Amino acid sequence: MARRRLVWFLSLPLAAAGWLAAHSLAYTLVAPHDHHGGLAAAPILIACAITVLLAVAIHDGLRRAAPARVPNWPVALLPPLGFTIQEHLERLIERNELPLGTVLEPVFLVGIALQLPVALIVLALARGVLAVGHALGQGVRVVRVPRPRSCAGTPPLPAPLAPELVRPPVLASGHGGRAPPALAITRTY
Repeated sequence: MARRRLVWFLSLPLAAAGWLAAHSLAYTLVAPHDHHGGLAAAPILIACAITVLLAVAIHDGLRRAAPARVPNWPVALLPPLGFTIQEHLERLIERNELPLGTVLEPVFLVGIALQLPVALIVLALARGVLAVGHALGQGVRVVRVPRPRSCAGTPPLPAPLAPELVRPPVLASGHGGRAPPALAITRTY
């Protein structure tokens, strides 16, 4: 259940990125002189959400769990709803009056028409990322070393003995006890 909620929450930034992209595209098509900065946030939201979705899918594949699915309704419902609220709030802040005619403006009509195709593209992208991540996770073979099991009646194994260090003979190192230095040359006259 927690995994389903995680995928649901990850689909919300994708849906928001789709609505921001369609919002900017509508303004670019209808009112290119009006600059709206929604498109700059869309790639960042998409990259973050896709990275986490990919990690979730790879984890599911490694665990051999069923692949996660992106829910359809948040991705389909959130963009038009968010776009509508955003446009009305922009007009309310800009004009300081209740914007009842916003739904009849050309930018709004084009923007609302773009919401569904962009939402479908984002949904297909999310599903593709989940499928690829799950396949990658299943393709990785994890070798697990079996742990020794202890039975209740079996005594524990003794700790391994520390190896004894063998010391080389004293004269082998060249530093014997009392002897003349190795480099000393004695001259006899």
